[in-house]
Amino acid sequence: MTGRGAVLAALAAAALTAGAVPAARADDAGPVLAAVQDLGGATFGARDQSGAPLDGLDVLQVGPARYVGVHHALVGGHFETHLVSSSDLRTWRREAVLAQDASQPAIAPVPDGGFVVADERGSTLRLLPPIVLPESITGPTRLWLLQKSQLRFRFYPTLDALLSGKATRTFVAPRRLSRTNEGTPSIVVTRSGPGVAGLTVSTGLHVFEDLDGDGLPDADRQATGVLRGFRTWTATRRPDLDAPLLTATSFHAPFTAPVAGSIGDRDDVTLPDGRVTTITEAQYVRGDFSSWRLFLRGADGAAPTLLNPVTPGGSTSFGNPSLTSVTLPDGRPALVFTAFVFGGAPGEGGPLIHVQPLG
Repeated sequence: MTGRGAVLAALAAAALTAGAVPAARADDAGPVLAAVQDLGGATFGARDQSGAPLDGLDVLQVGPARYVGVHHALVGGHFETHLVSSSDLRTWRREAVLAQDASQPAIAPVPDGGFVVADERGSTLRLLPPIVLPESITGPTRLWLLQKSQLRFRFYPTLDALLSGKATRTFVAPRRLSRTNEGTPSIVVTRSGPGVAGLTVSTGLHVFEDLDGDGLPDADRQATGVLRGFRTWTATRRPDLDAPLLTATSFHAPFTAPVAGSIGDRDDVTLPDGRVTTITEAQYVRGDFSSWRLFLRGADGAAPTLLNPVTPGGSTSFGNPSLTSVTLPDGRPALVFTAFVFGGAPGEGGPLIHVQPLG
């Protein structure tokens, strides 16, 4: 979900699968189900040591018992992208503010060293003077006629550069598919040549689409993009990724029809056995934040598996999912699941972190 989703959620709370890797079938992705569906031991309302909520946290292991994460936080009415670090996946310390007016960050390692961070630039709610708009323009559309967003990529050559927030290359992707918003990246970085020029950043994203042809954006839909050498950007709509959700024949309770709202954030996870699977969010009812649910994508367009996280308080609406395979400080493999709980039972709203050991 783009920054607009997090804006509205924050206000409400205050009131490319990698190539040549076999895909995990939904029916044998037991580790994912364990990490996502039993959240009795999760940390709800997760914050860093300064008190900033860890919204949209994307985790990466950078050494033995050493982890970093990128997330956004609403500061003074504007989102910022923050870098945090941890030695235990529970206590997080802010290391740097990587960007202002930015949200929904993702991080990926460069194969031979370095890191790429992507985020959604310009996706915060600015404190603009009131503007009179037609009465027909309401909700997210009203906000996003005032504020547009696009993807931004930054390259950090070393861990020290990342920790100090000193990028050596930046690329802002022009919007190719939407007049208003392209965002919420998930990224994989590969190398085909030397230096930054040899990097390829394969990107999952979504675009704010005009679905009814009236010239106004209606809902998010899936797309992919490729950034080559931090110089050239191409983007492609992916209706094939939307279709299994839009035509599903099984639904989360209490819904009785397929997803009709936005299809947003998605994240690939490489399981310990090398298989890759994808978790994604989708909204059953357009504009209704209580209707966000999670799905595990099937291979080759197969029907998605419905994910039903169980929390102590019975929360049901989840978005901004991320899954990361790590090694725990005690040497066991594990999955780290992060998400945002919309509304939620008392004490469960906002960002959650769940660490699921696999052995």
